[in-house]
Amino acid sequence: MSLNFNKNLFDIFGASSGFKSATTSRATDSSTQARQIQLRLKSQTTQMQLVNSQKLEDCDDELENYITGTDSLNEHINTRLDTFLDDFSVAAAVREIDSYIEDIPQSCANINTIAGTLTGLADDIINSASDLLTELNTGITDYEQSDITRQQFEALLDRVTANLNSYTNQLTGMILNELKNIEDMYKRHRQMAKAFSIQSLINDDCVKPLIKKLAVPELSNVLTNELGIDDFL
Repeated sequence: MSLNFNKNLFDIFGASSGFKSATTSRATDSSTQARQIQLRLKSQTTQMQLVNSQKLEDCDDELENYITGTDSLNEHINTRLDTFLDDFSVAAAVREIDSYIEDIPQSCANINTIAGTLTGLADDIINSASDLLTELNTGITDYEQSDITRQQFEALLDRVTANLNSYTNQLTGMILNELKNIEDMYKRHRQMAKAFSIQSLINDDCVKPLIKKLAVPELSNVLTNELGIDDFL
């Protein structure tokens, strides 16, 4: 057998996925920022001990949830980068399937729906969260220096808690939606593979009796009436 592929490409994919996303660095930096703020909120300074403990706890919980969310995003993206060529080979095939089944021109729509987090769809959320964390970090300093009142600082904590919850939910929803689209894409690809397989196997003398015995009525009707398989029903 004669092989013909680029050896340098072979080496690259032996060392890594060959792909990277700038979003992972942004998510990591934002997660680190949140962790540092957690430590500041837990400090036992005289000023911090005066703050409503429930508000501090609620904010800490949302910071932890946000950290988990950004870590999950990074894990999701790194997994997607590892399976990039597999996923998009299937996506390209499904693009043809959709065009054939729906009788519509081919488009990049299904490919774009599974590429979002890889190409920066979550960046605006992360940037907004990071800006919010910077504001909180500044607020902690201002409060400890008595530049803002405890009431103002607690109001800031409430706003950060609410907004971080929203950002985390958006990140989680984005990941779940992308995973659902990928699952649907692979399911559609398997449907095509099965359709091709049975049209080949139905002519195999050893397999045909099994198909005849096990096929549901709808399958039997298509094989007989549309594919013209004799002596099947």
